[in-house]
Amino acid sequence: MSLSTRVWLILDRVALVALLVASFGVIWKIGLFRDTPPPSLSVAGTSTFVPPKPSEFIAGRISPSVFQKAAMTGSSQAKAVIVEFSDYQCPFCARFARDLYPELRREFIDTGKVRYVIMNFPLEMSHPEAMAAALAVECARSQGKFWQMRDALFLNQHALKNADVTAYAKSVGIDLATFQSCTDRQLASAIVEAQREEASRLGVSATPTFLVGSVHADGTIDLSTRIVGAQSLEVFRSAIAEIVGRTRIH
Repeated sequence: MSLSTRVWLILDRVALVALLVASFGVIWKIGLFRDTPPPSLSVAGTSTFVPPKPSEFIAGRISPSVFQKAAMTGSSQAKAVIVEFSDYQCPFCARFARDLYPELRREFIDTGKVRYVIMNFPLEMSHPEAMAAALAVECARSQGKFWQMRDALFLNQHALKNADVTAYAKSVGIDLATFQSCTDRQLASAIVEAQREEASRLGVSATPTFLVGSVHADGTIDLSTRIVGAQSLEVFRSAIAEIVGRTRIH
């Protein structure tokens, strides 16, 4: 066999090995990333993920004692309610607050059809500053500045260190001495922990998660639909329509 023939055989084998290595790399990559969550929600404590349905029927109740201590807006006479479980470091929660919440507010909250409730569900394993942010927004709520602080935190998710959060509090007109005392003593921690425990009891494991239901006179919420992730407005319309129709709210 001539020298040139041997060289071509060697090159051919090298090319074959390279092709096999590249093919293995593609297969490995597909297998590794096939369970990665889609860009619609943040998931707590899991390395595998099954994409949720846009909405699903559920049965359950939220305790009045937890519900009544949460931030809320909308008519107190509304019988339909949306409960949002949120994390201030969750980018999909920020996207929802920016893009979809204003539409929900105009169509359902401002018209008196829906009461909107926000509860904290900080996912500390993936979002280490989420708990401090939750405490900060609850301390802001004690001064009547919940919504302003919420907007500031979502707008500045990239910077949620203590000094940053204090600067946002000042920018929205919060008394800093009272705010600092509240966060230092963790006066809001009982509220946040109760909401997080309620979320876990109801099977919430991702943010944002929305529970849709109806409110009774005693403050108990009967749940009927769970919506997981940054879904479309139509998904919320469908869930709300069922409550609105059933309770004859117009």
